[in-house]
Amino acid sequence: MSLVILGASANMIRTAHQLDTDLVIVQLPGTASAAFVRPEKDELYTVDYLDAGQLAAFAELLRGRGDIDGVVSTTERGLEPAARLVEQLGVAGNALSTVLASRDKRLMRRLLATQAPDLTVPFAPATDDRAVADLLGSHPRAIFKPAHGTGSAGVRMVSNIDDVLRIPAADREDGLVEAFLTGVEVTVETLSTAGQHTVLGVVEKWITENFVEVGHVMPPPSLSPAQCERAGLAVGRLLDILGLTDGVACTEVMVDGDDVRIIETHNRLGGDGVADLIHAITGLDWRLTALGWPVGELPERQPPRAAAAAMVFFVADQGVVSSVLRQPPELDGVTFELWAPSAAVGDPVGPLRSSDDRLGAARLIGPDPQVCAKALEHVLSLNVVRTAGG
Repeated sequence: MSLVILGASANMIRTAHQLDTDLVIVQLPGTASAAFVRPEKDELYTVDYLDAGQLAAFAELLRGRGDIDGVVSTTERGLEPAARLVEQLGVAGNALSTVLASRDKRLMRRLLATQAPDLTVPFAPATDDRAVADLLGSHPRAIFKPAHGTGSAGVRMVSNIDDVLRIPAADREDGLVEAFLTGVEVTVETLSTAGQHTVLGVVEKWITENFVEVGHVMPPPSLSPAQCERAGLAVGRLLDILGLTDGVACTEVMVDGDDVRIIETHNRLGGDGVADLIHAITGLDWRLTALGWPVGELPERQPPRAAAAAMVFFVADQGVVSSVLRQPPELDGVTFELWAPSAAVGDPVGPLRSSDDRLGAARLIGPDPQVCAKALEHVLSLNVVRTAGG
């Protein structure tokens, strides 16, 4: 039995070594490393799986082996190639149609508009000037976003057609404009088995004015248990529409009272350390779950470490780093499990445009979501990384 893993980081490869299966590790050119490969259990291939020709040739190689049981990717760029391998090899994994519908936000919106209009919002392709103008005529605030984007890159507020026309044509070609949602934004992490969807966690987000995520708290301090249940049910409806019957998913939703609207979804585990929050609160190794499900290997839960947990990300004004707080503050009721600023004095700091521009992170656990949220906001107020000369 062998499991194909596309684009895994060193940390994910180390996690995969807990599985009782041989691994076929596939990396893009320039990223492969033999340092994490076990000679007796692993194989390492360097393949540009983003190239259709190379992917097809690699599929033929795997088909000739006859020992592949599943394919998985934990990275966004690898999701579609993984689904194509699943389709060509006839093994466990997500269907290509499911992956395409989840990765293309325009396609997802069209499906929701016809099958679950109460879960979606009005939208228009960014290249359709008339449709965009009509949308902005009835919604004073809207969001432009890349249809295949992640990490908040390229997301911006727009209020009129001129705002959209100022966006580069190449970006508009792969973009959409949708009505701005208000409420509490959360991520719903799910595991599906034979069409049954289980919610493993609901995580509340803290975001900046330009939509970059700077914090996560689980469980969400701003939602009631009933609202969390509604969010989970809405995500289950979405996954049914997309045809996702097995595996993990990360779905962003907006909750406003009893109203739940879908923002976007991905058939992979959530990033930003959400897996660590789930592990701390539920005892389930979420990374190992995301890797092992195609071959039927789901880890046993361990005792949870806390009732609530949070991630906070460090950001700073543009300029040159003048100081970095290297030790976490002492706060009543919480324990810092991680404190990792990535900036050093003298480093240049550019504008905060996406998650890639953040300057490190901290993780903390506590007795309840409100205590963790208060600690998160305190850390954000500290300006852990300070700059000068902006």
